[in-house]
Amino acid sequence: MPRTENIDPDDTDDRRRPAKSSPGRLNVLRIVGIVPWVLLFVIITAGGLLFVMSLAKATSAAQEAANGVVFSTIFIGLYIFTRCVEKVVAGVDRIQTNRRRSS
Repeated sequence: MPRTENIDPDDTDDRRRPAKSSPGRLNVLRIVGIVPWVLLFVIITAGGLLFVMSLAKATSAAQEAANGVVFSTIFIGLYIFTRCVEKVVAGVDRIQTNRRRSS
């Protein structure tokens, strides 16, 4: 908690005032952190249906294996991307929290 006991209410110097918390930014960070997971769920659900359809149309075991490799590569890539977004959002949140504490 920032110290506020020595702050003059008539002082216009913003460097001496405690940092105001911004709940708007926190809500934006939460939304940005949730959206990739929702999109990942939707894409994986649609991709799973496409994968089942591609398995039904495959004429050989090699085609089935190739379809599995393609779809699993896409799903793993999307998962890694979503985790990266989550880590970036957590890092931005931590930086903002540290800035609020230090001022």
